[in-house]
This record gives sequence, structure tokens and C-alpha cells, in this order.
Amino acid sequence: MKKFLLGLLIFIVVILVVAVAVGGYLGIVPGVSSLFGANKPKNLGVTFTSQDLTSAEVKAGTKIVTLAPNLPPSQSISFSGQKNVNTTFTQGEFNAWMNNSWDDALLGCQLKINSDGTAEFSGVLHTDRIQAFETALGISATDMSVVNKYVRFIKGNPAIYIKGTGSVVNGQINLDVQQMKVGNLSVPASIIQDNEGSLISLVQNMIDKIPGLSIKNASFVNGQVHFEGTLPAIASVSPIE
Repeated sequence: MKKFLLGLLIFIVVILVVAVAVGGYLGIVPGVSSLFGANKPKNLGVTFTSQDLTSAEVKAGTKIVTLAPNLPPSQSISFSGQKNVNTTFTQGEFNAWMNNSWDDALLGCQLKINSDGTAEFSGVLHTDRIQAFETALGISATDMSVVNKYVRFIKGNPAIYIKGTGSVVNGQINLDVQQMKVGNLSVPASIIQDNEGSLISLVQNMIDKIPGLSIKNASFVNGQVHFEGTLPAIASVSPIE
């Protein structure tokens, strides 16, 4: 399930980068590519333990089946079954779960949940792995065509940072991205706001593609992540060695 969770974050990051490109910041302003060179993610001070991971896996309840290593992306992950889940993850549990998996397009991730209901995310985006990620989850080239068109403008593996609020209420996704940085470049607030509708549509599309997954309600509350919905009963995964 980490690959799915990070997938949502990848969509957020890349769609906002696309917005910047459309706004004329990529490939037009001289030297802008070098701004994406900063590849050290912001340290949010988040920590977790092995006990956090064990507790998170029990709460999620999805059984992980390990496939042969290094399978092609199209065969590297599959989901089956469905189970009802209504639980709350601590910040440590969620971060432990998020960071315990195979190779992904987002690495070194931290999610900090603030007392005012906002959340901050930092990590490093590996653009060369996005296509394999899309293939693994069965996301079509048509769905990702706009995103892929602009990913090529990003050089190297930039650090990314996002701050905002997000929730799902009765199946309705709500997002308010307050701050966004890719490498050393801050994305203008007006660009973010103009593209939040497209972002929400892409996130919903991705949720619909995961067998056994549905989100009725989800929120950041009191420094924790609450989830109510269904998760796949089994996730079969090919590790990268």
C-alpha cells in the first residue's frame, strides 16, 4: 500500500510542476532547470521505530505476499480482496509504514502532522522511476500524458516540499495546497490554486484503479491520520534487489 500512498503524493508533486511549466517557468526562464538541482529534502523532525511499523501493519491489515524479486513493472504489484478498515494511525506509525517498502519514485519521505490540522511532506522525487511506477499500477499513458510531457523538464532528483490540508468526507476529496517547493523553486500560490481541480480529478482516478480500495473518510486530526474505508486484503509485491 505504500506504493499507492506515495502515488498520490507523486501526482500532487508532478501536477504542480506541470502547472509551473504551463505558466512559463520551465524551459523558458533561463537557468530555471538548475533550480531543481537541490536534492536534500527538508528535515521535518519526524521519527519512528520498528514498533511503529508493526503496529501500523496490524491496523492496516493488508497481507503482503512477496513475489520473485526484480519482476518487470507490469508484474511487480497486484491487489486482491477487500477488507473494511476504520482506524487512526499515529504520526510515527504512518511514517514507518510509508517508508517500509521496495524502491519507489519518492524516497526519504517524511509526513509531519501539525496541531492546526495542516500537514507537511518532504522527500526526493526520482523522475526516472515515475514511468515504472505508472506501469506497476496500471495507469494508462493517456491518463499520464500531460504529466509525462513535462517531467522531462526536471533535471536530476529534486527535493520536494508540500504544506497544506487534505481530507476525504463521504468520498469527496478536499485539498488545499498552501505551499509547494521543487528543489529551490517555490511554486506561486496562484498557479497551485488554478490547478487544484485537475489534481483532485487525477487523485480520484488513481483511487478508482486500485482493486479493493475505497476511501469514505480520511483526515489529519490531533497529529494523527484517520482512515475509514476499504483496503485490499492482499498486496503481492516484487521487491527490487
